[in-house]
Amino acid sequence: MQSEPTLFPESIRYEAMLSQALAQAHKKLQQYHRQVAQSLAELGDIDLPDSASEQFSAQQLHLLGSLYVVAELENTGVIVAVEAIASLFASGSINMPIGEAGSKLARFWKQRSQRMSQGERYAIYQQVFDANTFRHFMRRWCESIMALGHHGASPDPQASVAYEYAAQSLLGSMSGRTEGMVSFAAGEILQVLTDALAILKDKNLQMAFGVKNLWALVLSTQQEGDQNLARIQSYVDRGKAGQALFDALAEKNPQAGSLAPPGVAELSKWVADAHRWILADTALPATQYEPERVNAIPWQLALSLDSSLGMQG
Repeated sequence: MQSEPTLFPESIRYEAMLSQALAQAHKKLQQYHRQVAQSLAELGDIDLPDSASEQFSAQQLHLLGSLYVVAELENTGVIVAVEAIASLFASGSINMPIGEAGSKLARFWKQRSQRMSQGERYAIYQQVFDANTFRHFMRRWCESIMALGHHGASPDPQASVAYEYAAQSLLGSMSGRTEGMVSFAAGEILQVLTDALAILKDKNLQMAFGVKNLWALVLSTQQEGDQNLARIQSYVDRGKAGQALFDALAEKNPQAGSLAPPGVAELSKWVADAHRWILADTALPATQYEPERVNAIPWQLALSLDSSLGMQG
């Protein structure tokens, strides 16, 4: 079993950040579904959009933010960790009392054939956030936002044009990618993440694995040696920053087609989120939405858990 991460206060902070991000994503997805239902009820003549930006309403931009943070949080290994632990529980390997976590794990295990597989989830992420283009255009947009911040209360025409071009390029690269069942898939994945988080937060379950926080429990199930707390923090940071920027763009763009730069009053928040996204992105490897082979449970973890339970029993 891997040792406890040393940055315990940071672990708690990033656990809170994850909860906040999921709550925001739930809220925005519910609003999006209500808007879709209303639009279908009022459907009239359909005209082709004049530009890529016009294909994204405020609600669709919120959807992008929700799905983006979901994709990044999946990279932390939360869902895979619970799948591994649920497999252990189903096999009877966890024989310590874990209270309500037991019923949650049993339910998670029974529902495994009803929810999207890791491959299906990654196919959704790849459809919307194409690994070959999204990261490039997102970075350019963030850099254009930071360039706006250099001029403060004195807007620079060149920086403004560069911002609009970068935003248009990003949205253009994603044009048509949120069609079909993407919003409903996002809702399902978000619920799975929420359920997984509730399980991993359980103190009795953490005690059974000899750890003291959510992220230590996640790391104890990781098969990849290069996954660590610092990388998890970067995924959470990048996800939340990206979510915040898409949500801010949605608030700035209540009527589709407008990509005006942020105003002076809101610019500092945009710049901070853009800078946070770039810093986190720089610390992370290339994003490849190709699911790794997921064993029911790593044999090293099973041995470690058996040893831990033996010492505590």
